[in-house]
Amino acid sequence: MPSITDLPPLRWAALRRNHPLLLRLFPAIWALLVLIGVGVHSLVTNALSQDADVQQRSRTFIAHSLEQQRGEIGRNIINYSKWGEAYRHLHLTVDKAWADDQRNVGDIP
Repeated sequence: MPSITDLPPLRWAALRRNHPLLLRLFPAIWALLVLIGVGVHSLVTNALSQDADVQQRSRTFIAHSLEQQRGEIGRNIINYSKWGEAYRHLHLTVDKAWADDQRNVGDIP
């Protein structure tokens, strides 16, 4: 492969004339690369921030849902425990005092 000094004089002159063009374009190319890097960094940072926000919201919704389930289960247990008490007082013999006087069931005709 021939070296630069082995090139014909006209070719060498053309190469020297284009060299300042490369020197003038270098800052623009460098700035473009920096802008692309800043853009990619901003994009990744924004995506990670949004992901963290979605995870926090999910945790909040899950905790709220579990709390609602606990409350519903507690209410169901109370209702079932009252049914057990009603079964004891009304199944074999009717306890009118428990049912009517204490207003656990209501008026029994």
